[in-house]
Amino acid sequence: MPRTSSLLLACLALACAGGRDDAELARVIAIARAELDAGDARAALETLGRAVLLAPDSAEAWRLRAHAFACLDEPEPGLAALDRALALDPNDVWTHYARGVALKRLGRPLEAIASFDRALALDRTHAKAWVHRAHARLEAGDGAGARADLLAARRFVPEGSEDREWLERTLAGLGGDSPTR
Repeated sequence: MPRTSSLLLACLALACAGGRDDAELARVIAIARAELDAGDARAALETLGRAVLLAPDSAEAWRLRAHAFACLDEPEPGLAALDRALALDPNDVWTHYARGVALKRLGRPLEAIASFDRALALDRTHAKAWVHRAHARLEAGDGAGARADLLAARRFVPEGSEDREWLERTLAGLGGDSPTR
């Protein structure tokens, strides 16, 4: 029997029996991570489908599923997976951040800002959340808020990085270093 079919049957058997095999879940998630690392998001998505059958309460499996959808440029199902992950683990900084990115990608900047706000409430040093919230604020027409975010992000975004270069260019276009401009 092919690996995919036997693994799926094992997951279904455990789910139907009401049991959970954490070792099997860890193995399935490790396979999915390897598939994502190899650039095979479709295979990872299939594997993660088995993971959520095996353990529907695994926030990690839902987060990784959302990541696979993001790799496939499918933000809608990714957002649904992120919402499920947050229902299971509402204090995960990266999930709030990823949700903001998905919402921004879907053209919903105000909702994205709210997700970045939650990420930053949990971790004020999350550089990418600062930068992406600035992006979302620009999309929402809030140049002053974007400038304030970029000034705050400067403390956390490494010099020489692409995010830092974008930050400095955008900040210059918004009136420079002064938060009162």
